[in-house]
Amino acid sequence: MTIWGVPLENGGVQMTGSSVTFGSRHAPQAYSGRIVSLEGSRLLASLQDASGTALDLTLDLQLDPSARTFSGSLHAA
Repeated sequence: MTIWGVPLENGGVQMTGSSVTFGSRHAPQAYSGRIVSLEGSRLLASLQDASGTALDLTLDLQLDPSARTFSGSLHAA
């Protein structure tokens, strides 16, 4: 997942573009697409495989700015 954008004063980003890939260890780019919603620490992405099969991803992040780390959960539907 790559996000392009402008840094905001509050530590966030105003997204201007994105790229997302998702797959297995053997085919890590089986699905590709973009982020369709970025609200706080929740990202929603819309992806497709080569045959056009759709996959929606929801990523909920917990950010730790002091340690510069994050954790989270991923839901695929």
